Amino acid sequence: MPPRLAPRRILLVEDEPSFREVLQMGLEPEGFQAVPAEGLTQAMAMLETETFDAVVSDLRLKDGSGLDLLQWMKDRGLETPVVIMTAFATTETTVQALNL
Repeated sequence: MPPRLAPRRILLVEDEPSFREVLQMGLEPEGFQAVPAEGLTQAMAMLETETFDAVVSDLRLKDGSGLDLLQWMKDRGLETPVVIMTAFATTETTVQALNL
């Protein structure tokens, strides 16, 4: 039997508790360890001390935005893949996210 791989760690940044829980419930059966963060400030603190395979973040957060997180990560040279999700996409925010 091949060795069991460790779950891939995903930082899940979502300020709406019920949606964060739904996302966690969807990711974990697929082999991901979804580590929740309630907003930008908590996500940045976690990224300073922990390693993640990817970040999934809402665009709009109560204490900032997913774009703020992308800029912060870029400024620190973090090359972790990021998925930004939103129900409020615009061409402008899409271009900003892709450039970051």
